[in-house]
Amino acid sequence: MILAAGLGLRSRPLTNDRPKAMITVAGKPLIGHLLDRLADAGVEKIVVNLHYKPEPLVNYLKGHRLAGKIIFSDEREKILETGGGVKAALGHFSDEPFFVANCDAFFPDPDENPFSALARVWDEVSMAALLLVKETGKAIGCDGPGDFFLEDDSRLRRSGGDKDAPYVFTGVQILTPVLFEDLGDAVFSLNKIYDRALSQEALFGTPYERAWLHMGTPEMVEQAEGFHRQ
Repeated sequence: MILAAGLGLRSRPLTNDRPKAMITVAGKPLIGHLLDRLADAGVEKIVVNLHYKPEPLVNYLKGHRLAGKIIFSDEREKILETGGGVKAALGHFSDEPFFVANCDAFFPDPDENPFSALARVWDEVSMAALLLVKETGKAIGCDGPGDFFLEDDSRLRRSGGDKDAPYVFTGVQILTPVLFEDLGDAVFSLNKIYDRALSQEALFGTPYERAWLHMGTPEMVEQAEGFHRQ
């Protein structure tokens, strides 16, 4: 699932007339780069949620080479936040673990697929959630403190307000549907899901060693373009 329903407020004016997923880098929308990576990782069904200015996104995806594999999850009446958006789309995943990606996660290195990196270490016995994380000091586009500590057994522990937490979440992950069971809320953050996994000692992380950019502001587009000019 690609989370593409956000308002893109920090990306204005680039998002004045389009959703963040349609910001262009190297001649291709951000969501196009993610679709290429998902296809290369062998993914055959992709759910995209919609809310803010969906028309440009819908038109692009309907004309994409993967159009037959794309399903829309419509949130135009009410945005459901990250967790609620995933919960609303659970019926498409057949009770199997699935990838989730923020539309503003950009991975310019063609030699390391972030989804394949997750799949290589996924363990369905011990893991309920697996997050791709990046060393805080090497996270391009993230100026704040880290999100997690990574234990020796690859379990994640929240920063707890510690500004020296060494890892930040990249926005790419594997989740299991069981984490959403018996949740009555329709609108909620995925942080609620991570807390559930933490309570079960089943929230894991794996570091991504190549470049990752958080495309949260217009200034990040120029940096992303720079990777393609190298």
